[in-house]
Amino acid sequence: RLKANARQKAFDALWPQVFDSFQNATAANLSTLEQLEYLATKGPLRLREQFRVLHAQLDAGVELSRALEGFKRRIGSRHADFLALLIEISTELGGRGLGDWWKRAATDIRQEQALMGEVMAKQGWVLGSAKVALVAPWLIAFVLLRLDQNREVYASQLGALVLFFGLLLSLVAYALVNKLGSLKVPERVFYAAS
Repeated sequence: RLKANARQKAFDALWPQVFDSFQNATAANLSTLEQLEYLATKGPLRLREQFRVLHAQLDAGVELSRALEGFKRRIGSRHADFLALLIEISTELGGRGLGDWWKRAATDIRQEQALMGEVMAKQGWVLGSAKVALVAPWLIAFVLLRLDQNREVYASQLGALVLFFGLLLSLVAYALVNKLGSLKVPERVFYAAS
């Protein structure tokens, strides 16, 4: 889970530079096709192939909305959905202020990622503390087992029953901590799978 979270975080961190690149391309009066060609060769390594496919499709005459749908489906990211939406809007509307759109999108993504990073760090500390609190009584029980009189009490039927219910309640509490402490990441709002 930690490895998957790290990979997702690294993948999400690529998107602000993609939006920055579109802002620079707009300032340089490059077309969308030229910008996609640039990203296919010099963009983030993990995204180059997807930009190459999108550029090839558009260059071959595939309709923009169809090519962007495939792009969104292949990447499966809310940032890709947002990028596709901005490309479509900028292609249809164009005009003044387009560079500001790209700049604002990059800024918003960076702010969202910073906020999510803070929230996830705090959540990690809270979950860690809760898990330590679940383990603490068992450490005390193991220390108490060192005394012969306590060992006799735990070895009795009633003592074993108390330990069993304690273990059962600890497992239930652990499951609740994991369930209630899980963060729901923002979902894809611009894409509805068909």
